[in-house]
Amino acid sequence: MTDDTNYADTEYLYNRVMEPALANAINALGLRTGQSVLDAGCGPGGVLPLLYEGVAPTGTVVGLDISSPHVARARDLVRMWGLQDAITVEVADLTAELPVEPASCDVVWSADVLYPDTVGDSGAVVSRLSRLLKPGGSLAIFYGNWLRAMYLPGFARLEHLICAAREMSYARERPWEGHAHPERALDWLRDASLTACQLKAFPLVYRQPLPTDVRQYVTSAILNGHYARAVMESGRDVGMTVDDDTLWRRISDPEHADYVFDQPEYYCVLSPLLVFGYRV
Repeated sequence: MTDDTNYADTEYLYNRVMEPALANAINALGLRTGQSVLDAGCGPGGVLPLLYEGVAPTGTVVGLDISSPHVARARDLVRMWGLQDAITVEVADLTAELPVEPASCDVVWSADVLYPDTVGDSGAVVSRLSRLLKPGGSLAIFYGNWLRAMYLPGFARLEHLICAAREMSYARERPWEGHAHPERALDWLRDASLTACQLKAFPLVYRQPLPTDVRQYVTSAILNGHYARAVMESGRDVGMTVDDDTLWRRISDPEHADYVFDQPEYYCVLSPLLVFGYRV
């Protein structure tokens, strides 16, 4: 199994966990039957059916992604749904010329894509995407906002350090600061001359007993994935002490009595964000 395939499976799991927030965010855009939607950075296609649901039965959705294996997985899904006439998926680099005509989209959607370490100048990409909008069309940027989630309730200091370490690991090649930071996405829309720009939050709360998909995601992708890697790569750089490391090992060890996901009152809070604006 390739790395791209592994990532695709994790992305599908993430989409299932985020689905209530994704559905509410898409609903906030006011999609209508017959509209054309572009999913810029669609990955393996997990959000395509939610977007199509808003414009069905006569609308169209185009997905673009730089990963050929992800595009292949997305096309497989489209065929499985029997929606080949309504949804197309193409390989494309968002930082280069795109196979989409200017002023041809009612909505451009981009979820968890526009980060400095993946696209470089996110503001420039937003400006390019904005030119694909019809007059009155909207450009929407969705973020799972993973640096602001709470997966370790009761361990705020430790989680703050881990999130700082995680951001530092991602920012080793391209800094996440100032105008380049994803939390400045509203500024990117305004710089692209979009109007009526808005920010909305769609919080999710999961409590014990955790749904199977949620437990699998926070265990594999967060605790044993992003958090563990951040501690290993950058924990010391952000001030994690020996005591912090000991605490982390205790609450992240499924064999330990303090394992965080086995606590009867465990909960996690996700804080996804949507920013969107309109072309005049």
